[in-house]
Amino acid sequence: MERLSRVLVAFTIEVDDLFEQRFAHRTTRGGGPPEAPWLISLAMYENCLRWLDREGLARVELERRARTGANVDGMRRWRYLRVEGDTLRLTRAGERARDLFATLPAEIEQRWNERFGTATITRLRAALEPHADPTLPDCLPILGYGLRIPPPTPGEPRPADGLHALVARVLLRRALDDGSKLSPAIRANVLPHDGLELREIPRRASISKEAVAMAVGFLEQTGLATLPTEGRFRRLRLTERGARIPPLSLDDDLADALAPFPATPPASPPGTWRAALRTRPERLPAFPVVLHRGGFPDGA
Repeated sequence: MERLSRVLVAFTIEVDDLFEQRFAHRTTRGGGPPEAPWLISLAMYENCLRWLDREGLARVELERRARTGANVDGMRRWRYLRVEGDTLRLTRAGERARDLFATLPAEIEQRWNERFGTATITRLRAALEPHADPTLPDCLPILGYGLRIPPPTPGEPRPADGLHALVARVLLRRALDDGSKLSPAIRANVLPHDGLELREIPRRASISKEAVAMAVGFLEQTGLATLPTEGRFRRLRLTERGARIPPLSLDDDLADALAPFPATPPASPPGTWRAALRTRPERLPAFPVVLHRGGFPDGA
């Protein structure tokens, strides 16, 4: 699943960079219009904004259409929607965000056609389509306790809307069918770093400090790891039970179609928050970590 994950995360980062450049938003440094929303990622469009307007929609209907849950309270606080009883309505900023997000995946897909070649993207689509479950959402769900994937909400079958949706559906179907009780986000991104100092795991795994804290906390609570202080720093030490957990199944049947896509993050344009990071991630995450914090695929 690692190759699939990295294609999805890379595509999402490029969409998010365009959204950041073109949408008036607030920043953590106090920049931007004071009434503007905070930034969100593509998943928050797919699980929320895409299905709403100012006419209003019931929460239960939103989840049915999106096939997955949304962080409604967060989207309200971030000024994308209003909550009136059980009815959700987009703000004007929410409408602008929805309309902008709707155009961005196709723009990035066209860039990928130019960068990797139309034949490469066509081959990838052809490899994915037989495995893309039409009943699943067009994004990875927001992870729950233990970074577990919540079950999708049943809905009528529909075609995937874009390359990112195809990748997300194939990846999600394989993750749901994997059978392990431990989250694939933890198995792929954290378990391989047994013995490493905790402070080093975010950089090595290319996921946020908050995501790592959730993961290692869960491992400790469930007896799968200990976090001893050795010297000056705490380390991740898998217990015997934790060390027996198998790695994620591979996506070798898609290897040829996925081979052209790099494991390193795309270069974010100057002025975006990713471009301003002091330490650039070395690789893309081995499995997306979509959190309630904004839906970014690395838990940021």
